[in-house]
Amino acid sequence: MGARMIECDNQIPALLDFMSLRFSPPDGSGDDRYGGVEEMAQLQNEFGIFKKGRRLSHSINVLGLAGFASARVKNRWMKVLDDVVNGDEIVDRIIANLASQKPAPMFFRATSPKEKFVATITQGRPLPFLDDNYIIVELPMKPRAKGPVA
Repeated sequence: MGARMIECDNQIPALLDFMSLRFSPPDGSGDDRYGGVEEMAQLQNEFGIFKKGRRLSHSINVLGLAGFASARVKNRWMKVLDDVVNGDEIVDRIIANLASQKPAPMFFRATSPKEKFVATITQGRPLPFLDDNYIIVELPMKPRAKGPVA
């Protein structure tokens, strides 16, 4: 699905990072600690950003995480998210996580497709320097074809 981004495929790491940061553990200490997945849980409770039947791409877009620097990037990224076969499963997992007593941080990353655009959802430490247990969402991506972009 990285192929769907065409010449905008260099934006994929930043888009995944934005999603991961929004669902990360909060930073800081004391009063400035509020943020990340804890803030997302409160926003979900108040506004119902993620909802059964609502596409993942729409909720990500409402959060401003679909690419704000370029309409081309945003539109392509939303199509990528729409093409994930089990997008509803991701939405359900986000809803359940944000409704839990202590929501787990979430990490989004690209992976090589094993099945036709089926994301995998696991738990663990996504990077060796992170101590927290995360819900890890791996979105299948394949490279774009070589050659000039039309």
